[in-house]
Amino acid sequence: MKKAEVKQLAKKLWDYHRLGQKMEKAEVIVICGSHDARTAEWGAKLFLNGWAPFLVLSGKRGLSEMTS
Repeated sequence: MKKAEVKQLAKKLWDYHRLGQKMEKAEVIVICGSHDARTAEWGAKLFLNGWAPFLVLSGKRGLSEMTS
């Protein structure tokens, strides 16, 4: 898959997740992360503040870390 295609699909997923809905407690927090520690920190903060009893971290490299 070409870098432009990946970027387009990533934007589609981002836009889908950014529905502007009010946050509410859930059964699990899923963080689709990268090597950017801020995503893991945000997930941990949500978990520690009681937004869900489980935290799942997923991902390896973000788009900015990909090579062609």
